[in-house]
Amino acid sequence: MILNKSDIELDQYDKEVLSKGLNFAPTSAWGRSVENNEWHNAYQHIRREEWRTLLGDESEMSNPLPKKLKIPKISRPNREKLDEKTNAYVDMVLSKLHNLKEEVQKNYRKKNNLPK
Repeated sequence: MILNKSDIELDQYDKEVLSKGLNFAPTSAWGRSVENNEWHNAYQHIRREEWRTLLGDESEMSNPLPKKLKIPKISRPNREKLDEKTNAYVDMVLSKLHNLKEEVQKNYRKKNNLPK
């Protein structure tokens, strides 16, 4: 039973979602902006890992970079200068993102018990 104290009319889909109870939280739908944010976050992460591998941890550097010196946000080091482990990690992260939209949509429907 659902008690609706609002002025909004609930359709059958709304009632189905509400009938799941308090432990149910629908995930947001996959849109173009979500996909762009995921790619942006992945490239930021990859870039940080590549530069950290190449330059080392800042606490270990004998001559730390000046605070005003900024590496451009789109720059990435040359792959040939990185070790094999870092290159393999970058390839793995990018391969996981390749079919991300389909995976998220599949899991979204499964998690929210929606028809296929």
